[in-house]
Amino acid sequence: MSEWLLHKWVFFWIYLFLLFFFGSDALAQNNKIDSISALMGSPFADTLSAESGMKNYLTLSSAFNQSDPSRSLDYGRKALYYSIKANNRRGEAMAYNMLGIAHYVGSGYDSARFYYDLALAVFTEIKDTLGIVHTLNNTGILLKSTGNYDASIRNYSLVLEIAEKKSQKDMMAYTLNNIAIVYYDWKHFEPALEHYRLALGHLRDLGDSTRMSALLNNIGELFREKGVFDSAYIFFNEALKITLSRNLPKTQANAYINLGDLKQTEKNFQDALAFYNKARETANSGMVLPALAISSIRIGNVYLETGDFIKANQFITEGLKEANKLKDPKIMQDANLAAYNLYNKSGNSIKALDHFIKYTQLKDSLFNLNSQKEIDRLRTEYETGKKENEIILLSRDKALQELEIERQKNLRMYTTLAALLIVVILYLLYTRYKQRQKLLKEQLERSRADIEQRLLRSQMNPHFLFNSLNTINGFIMSNNVDTASEFLTKFSKLVRHILEYSRKEMILLDEEVKTLRLYLELERMRFNNRFDFDIEVSGDLKTDELYVPPMLTQPFIENALIHGLFPKQEGGTVKVFFSADEAGIKVEIIDNGIGREAAGAMSRKQTDTHRSLGLQLTRERLALMDKNKENRYYFTFTDLYDNKGSAAGTRVELLMPCEEE
Repeated sequence: MSEWLLHKWVFFWIYLFLLFFFGSDALAQNNKIDSISALMGSPFADTLSAESGMKNYLTLSSAFNQSDPSRSLDYGRKALYYSIKANNRRGEAMAYNMLGIAHYVGSGYDSARFYYDLALAVFTEIKDTLGIVHTLNNTGILLKSTGNYDASIRNYSLVLEIAEKKSQKDMMAYTLNNIAIVYYDWKHFEPALEHYRLALGHLRDLGDSTRMSALLNNIGELFREKGVFDSAYIFFNEALKITLSRNLPKTQANAYINLGDLKQTEKNFQDALAFYNKARETANSGMVLPALAISSIRIGNVYLETGDFIKANQFITEGLKEANKLKDPKIMQDANLAAYNLYNKSGNSIKALDHFIKYTQLKDSLFNLNSQKEIDRLRTEYETGKKENEIILLSRDKALQELEIERQKNLRMYTTLAALLIVVILYLLYTRYKQRQKLLKEQLERSRADIEQRLLRSQMNPHFLFNSLNTINGFIMSNNVDTASEFLTKFSKLVRHILEYSRKEMILLDEEVKTLRLYLELERMRFNNRFDFDIEVSGDLKTDELYVPPMLTQPFIENALIHGLFPKQEGGTVKVFFSADEAGIKVEIIDNGIGREAAGAMSRKQTDTHRSLGLQLTRERLALMDKNKENRYYFTFTDLYDNKGSAAGTRVELLMPCEEE
C-alpha cells in the first residue's frame, strides 16, 4: 500500500507553518542548516532575541526529525524554552508538535501522543485552524500506526470537516486518501474503496496526475486483496499509463510489480516475468532501489515456482544483497523468506533453517524486539515523563522570571507595580501547573494499563517460539527432512499469526480459532500424534464479527497437553468449546489426562514453574481487561473422575471479554 500522503505531507505542513508564521527568512535559513547549527552553538546565540532563538531551533528540529530524532528532540526542547520566553503561544504549540513528530519517528508513540495533545490544546485555545489541522493529521498517523483505527478515522474526519467548510479540494483529497488507507489496513474494504474514489475525484478536478497514479495503484491493490482481479488490472494499467506519460519511475516500477503479482497469482509465469523485468529495468534506470530489490526477489520466486533453481538462486541472491544494502526490514524479510523457500525446495535444510530464523528475527524486529525496548521505557514513563514535564514547567517559570527581571531594569520607576504583577503571575502559573499535573497523572494512569497489557502479551510469545525452534532442530538432527519441512511450513504460519496479533488488543474470534487449531496441529506433530483434539464454536457466535483478546486460551491448552495428556502412556484427547455468555465468551477446555493431583506431584519432582507463570500472566491480563474491577472475567479448574472415582482429566472454564464489530 503506497501511503503517499501519510508521510510526505507531514513535511509539507511543516513547510507551510514556517512560511505562514515566520515568513521567507525561516525558509531561507532552512537551506543553511549547518550555518544555523553553528550559530546556535556559538557564544553569539546569547545575543539573539527569544523570537530569533525560537525560529532557529524550530527550523533545526524540523531538519533532523527523520534523520536524527534524538537531535530533533534536543532542538525541540530548546525551541519550547525560547517560545515560552518570548510568550509566543503559536511557537510553543509548534514546538510541542516537533517534539511529538520526533518521538513518533523514534517509535515513542505514547510520548508522541502526549505532545500532540498539548499542541492541539494550545492551537484550539488561540483558534489557529491551520495548527489544528496539522496536529490532527499527525495524531491520525500515530493512531493508525498503533492499530487504533477507529480513533484515527475520527481524527481525520475532523480534518475533512474543516477542509469541506473551506472548500479546499487539495486538503480534502489528502484526508480522504488517509481515511481510505486506515480502512484498508483495518480490512474494511468497502468504506476504503468509497473514500479512495472520492479522493480520486478531487484529484481529477485538480489535474494532479502524479498523486492520481499513486492512488490508482492503491485502489488496484485493494481489488487484488479482495480477489477482484479484473478491476485490479484496470486500475494498475491506468496508473501505468499516467506514469509512462509523466516519467514517474517510482510509481511506474510499482505498477509493473503489481501487474506481475497478478499474473503470478494466475500462474501466468511468462507474463509475470515480463512485468517484473520491466519493473527491474525501470527501477535500475531511475535509481529506485527498493523497487529494484523487490523486482529481483519476485523474479527469483517465479523461477523457483517453475523449477529453475539456477536462475532462482541468481535473482534471489541479487535481491538479498540489494535488500541488505537498503537495510529495509520489510524487504530484507521478503528476501530471506524467498531464500528459505529456495533452499527448502532444493533440499539444503541447514541454509533453509538459517534464512528462516533470519526471516523470523526480521519480522520480530518490526514489533517484538523494538517494541520490547519501548515497553521497558514506557513502564517507567509514569515517573520519567512526570519529571520531564516538571522540568518544562519549571523552565517556563524561570523564563518568565528572567523576562520580569529584564522588565524591571527598564522600568525601575514601576518597581512596586511590577512586584504585585509577579505575585499575580506566579499565582496563575501555580494554578495552571497544578491543573497540568492533574491532567498528566490521569493520562499516565490510563496509558499504564495499556502498556502493562502489551508487556504481558509480549512475555507469553518467546516461550512457545523457543520450544518450537528446538523441535525443528530435533527433526533436522534426526534427518527427518520431510517432517521438518512440513513443521516449518506450519510453524511459519503460526509465527506470522502470533506476531501480527500480538500488537493488537482484540482480534476476530475466527482468527483466534484458526491460530489455536494451527498450534494444536504443531503440538500433535511435535509429540508424534499422541493425542487428538477438537475445537467447537457454538452456533450463536458469529466468528467473523466478534473480537476477543489474542492467545488468551493457548496457555490453558498448553497446560492440558503438557501436564495432563503427555504423561499418559496411551493417547489422549483435548476438547475446546466456545459459547456465549452475558459478560463475554465462555471457553471450556476439557482433557482426559492424568488429573491435577498426579500432574502436581510430577511437577514438584521436576521443579516445573511454567504452569504457575502462565496462569499468573493470564490472571493479570484478565484483571487489566476488567476496566470496572467487577471480577467478571475469570478462570476455574474442575477435576474430573470416572465411575470408579479415579482421576479422568480436568475441565477449565474461562470467561473472557469480547467486542462486536
